[in-house]
Amino acid sequence: MEVALNLLITYIFVIGCVVIIFIFFYPRSISKETLQNYVKTCVIEENISTKDLKLLMAWNFSNVSNEGKCFVSCFHEKIGLTINGVLQKKTAFGHLKRIFGREIADFVLGECVNLMGKNKCETAYQLEKCLFDIEYNRLAK
Repeated sequence: MEVALNLLITYIFVIGCVVIIFIFFYPRSISKETLQNYVKTCVIEENISTKDLKLLMAWNFSNVSNEGKCFVSCFHEKIGLTINGVLQKKTAFGHLKRIFGREIADFVLGECVNLMGKNKCETAYQLEKCLFDIEYNRLAK
């Protein structure tokens, strides 16, 4: 019973942290409650593990499972960043412009837009990793 309770507490904590991260990086036109519902739905649909949620929450892309990658794809679909695994460039530019400004948004989109994985989960994961790498390098300067 105690193990199940600890897992539930960890799950709720991780969901909360993931939502906070996504609120920072994704559209403000989507309410916090809607984002929470998207995250919960994608967690269930993709059967993502607590380990993967923790990795994604820490922006650690080194050992994310296929389910974790599909979670990212699911979330991208829910917020309209991708449709059937295809990046919606206008939507992506709008999100990036809000985060980085126009000039850097152009650069980031140019760097990340043509990434293709073997499937839509891998493509979404590569896009997320690319966005993180650029943001990390920008902040490190």
